[in-house]
Amino acid sequence: MRNIYRFTSLLLTLAFLLVACDGAAPDPAALEATIQAAATGTLGAQLAETLVAQATENAFALAVQATLDASATFAANQTATAQALITPTVTPPPTLAGVGHSGPPDLTLITLAEMNCRFGPATGWAVKQLLPAGQTYPILGRNSDSSWVKIQTGAGECWLAVTSNIDPSGDISLLALAPTPGLPTNTAAPTQAPGLRAGRAIIVDCDGRNFIAVPVESTGGLTFQSGSIAVTRVSDSKQVGYRDSNNLFGASQNSCGGGNASLGPGQLGWVTVLVQTPATEALRIIVTLCTEPGQKGDCYKQAINFNP
Repeated sequence: MRNIYRFTSLLLTLAFLLVACDGAAPDPAALEATIQAAATGTLGAQLAETLVAQATENAFALAVQATLDASATFAANQTATAQALITPTVTPPPTLAGVGHSGPPDLTLITLAEMNCRFGPATGWAVKQLLPAGQTYPILGRNSDSSWVKIQTGAGECWLAVTSNIDPSGDISLLALAPTPGLPTNTAAPTQAPGLRAGRAIIVDCDGRNFIAVPVESTGGLTFQSGSIAVTRVSDSKQVGYRDSNNLFGASQNSCGGGNASLGPGQLGWVTVLVQTPATEALRIIVTLCTEPGQKGDCYKQAINFNP
């Protein structure tokens, strides 16, 4: 502002000098207009210069602040990225499907017929409970030759013979050995698993009638005293033959419905039954043998197919 005042004073002095030189009195209105124009023009220029300077200063300040803000944001992002790189990510190891522990497998079995579950792994042990057909039980272990398995039932633990009457979910020989109690006094362990072994079925002509004949053998020291044989046609599942008897065991394939009262350990016999179907039909045969008359005691079952 001091410069403005100095400049205005200079203009006034110059005006008076001009008047003095001309020798004529100046027109007051014209002089005031001239001074005002000069002052206004100078002041406007000065003010404009000041405003431009202030605007430039403000713009520079804003630019500096924006740069600082951008730097702070960049620094924060770099810090977060570095922290993410430094902090380890713990990834649990993948679980491979089907890979379990390295020990014995966990197996179950399904009973295909009624079976006696005993206190120990031999027929010399008393029966603990009768297991119904079609039930599933966990297997706890096996004996040394895998001829018996120890299972868990609702009544506790018991031993079940490994025969065709059970359907295990895996290889029994891979199971761990279960603690085996000693046999009862004066009882010898069987050399084979108790049960029956059925051979290939054939059709025999007995006086113009067709009989199914199945060779059977007692295994594991058992003596069978009764049983049954059921025959169904594969094409329509219709039963075409059935026989149960306490004298089921024939001496040959030509027994044609006859038989003896028992089948001893290691003996081979024939089970026969009349069938109401041509010899050209495919058949499903189920043989059941029991250790006591009337289809009681320990009963064992085996299914075979006849294909002409």
